[in-house]
Amino acid sequence: MNRDEALEIISQEKHQNYVWFQRPENVVDCVAIYRDQDSWNVVNTDERAVIGAVRQFDNEAAALDLFIRRLRLSKLT
Repeated sequence: MNRDEALEIISQEKHQNYVWFQRPENVVDCVAIYRDQDSWNVVNTDERAVIGAVRQFDNEAAALDLFIRRLRLSKLT
């Protein structure tokens, strides 16, 4: 998956609680994807904006796949 495909899914499925290629700072109940020096990261935040469920990837496509899966799961709850 690439960024354009992910953005299309986000738009079509009307996802809202996410942070796009930025580390989540004081954002509650979201799924985030961002890049640091060594990897692409997908994380969730809780009701207190604490980062958890951290997964690191060495390629963007795999990170985007997990990001979309987590967004879809968060919409179910």
